[in-house]
Formats: sequence, structure tokens, C-alpha cells
Amino acid sequence: MKKFIFIAIITLGVNFSACQKEKEIFPNQSEMTTTPPPDQGDTIAGEPSSTGNPKAAFILNATSASQIPSMYFYSGSCYKNKYTHVKQYSGECSWTSYVLCAGAIVNGNFGSYVYTVNHPAITSVKNWCRSSYIERLRDYANQMDGPYFGNVYLSKEYKTSTGRFNTIKQMLNHLYVYQKPFIAIITNNGIGHYVVVWDIDWKCGGTGSTVYYTDPLDYPASSFYSQRQGMNMTTFLDKMGPLNNYVSKYCALFLK
Repeated sequence: MKKFIFIAIITLGVNFSACQKEKEIFPNQSEMTTTPPPDQGDTIAGEPSSTGNPKAAFILNATSASQIPSMYFYSGSCYKNKYTHVKQYSGECSWTSYVLCAGAIVNGNFGSYVYTVNHPAITSVKNWCRSSYIERLRDYANQMDGPYFGNVYLSKEYKTSTGRFNTIKQMLNHLYVYQKPFIAIITNNGIGHYVVVWDIDWKCGGTGSTVYYTDPLDYPASSFYSQRQGMNMTTFLDKMGPLNNYVSKYCALFLK
């Protein structure tokens, strides 16, 4: 698929960590969670199609946030329309987020009932993985769900300004090229927590950008856009930061 550029960062590995450089990229943003804008649909006015440009070089080759123009990076409506939300059981955010994300992608591509999204399915992934490490989710995606995905990519970047910006570019590039949601890890109450990232409202330079995601801690809502939350991008990236002793890298899992 394809996507436009937005900036959302993911942090994980064995856990998560925060970095500091993006303060230059996203200076002094508010910690307040924002209200998501109306549905933007599947087209962005003035933005060229990414067809014929699968690598979205203008994103990956950027050396500063100011080189990435303001855009709304989004997942396709076919995935949002097929999203089924299940509230996680205690301590099961990793496997739950995987099933929520994989289910939306597979059912969006192949049909509503191809990929089951419920607690038994989550338990099955949990039993196979036997740990919550993001590497195990990657392995499960490759070995058990491989026929559904053309590629599975795990991005892990060190807690440096370079690592932070590389994570941002990977996130924006994924949304721009593939238009699919992905899994990211932030911290919640001092521990690592997996969420599904759907859209990034990117502002050139980073300041004022917003990440939109669904959280497995939430109860099911009446609609996708009621389920989705918005968070200031700097805050989101910081939550991927060193808020506990286990966070060592920024991490995101992309199911393509």
C-alpha cells in the first residue's frame, strides 16, 4: 500500500526507551491529548500518488524534520472499516495489539471473516510466543501469518536523536507507502504498552503533529473514530522513552 508522511514513533524491544534529540525536531509541544479531526478519506489533496515510488525516498532520505512537508499520513479506510476492537486481558497488550492490527489488515485485504479477532485468537498467539518481546510477534507474523503479509519488518533504533528521527521516518514511510496500521510500544504507568498506530497528522518540522492510535486497554466503542485516540507526537515519542529500566530502543512492527 502507500501512505503519506506523518510522524509517530514506536519504542520497544524488550521494552521501551526515550531519547531526547527530537526536542530539536519537536520543540516544546503540549502534553495534551488532542481530539481527532474528521475522517480524511483515502486521498490527500495536492499529494502525488506513491505508485511508482514504493520507497518514498523523500521521507527516508530526509536529514531533518523540516525536509518532510506537512501531510496527513493515514491507513486506508478498508482497514479501518474492518477493524474489530477487543479489550485486552490483564498483561496481554502485546498479543492483543498484534491480533487487532493483523486482523484489520488481513480482513481489509481478504474479507471480513478471514482473520478471527477475539480472546481465543489472542490466547493462541500468546501461547505460541510465550513472551511479550516484539521479536516474538515478528516471528509469529512470519511463521504463522506469513501468507497474509508480503513482508514483516521490525524497526529497532537506539535511544539517540538519530534513532528517534529514523523511527519517525520509518513510521511515516510505512503509512505513506502501504497505508496500513502498525504496532508501536509506549509506556503506560511506567511499563511498556503496545498500541496500534493508524494515522499521523504531520506538520513540517514536527511541531504540532498528532499520532492517532487505538489502545487495547479501552473498551469497545461505537465506531472506529470513537475508538481512536489522538496524542501530541512529541508526547507519544517521549512515552517511548526511558520511563523504566527495560526500555532500550525505539521499536515498531510493520506488517506489510
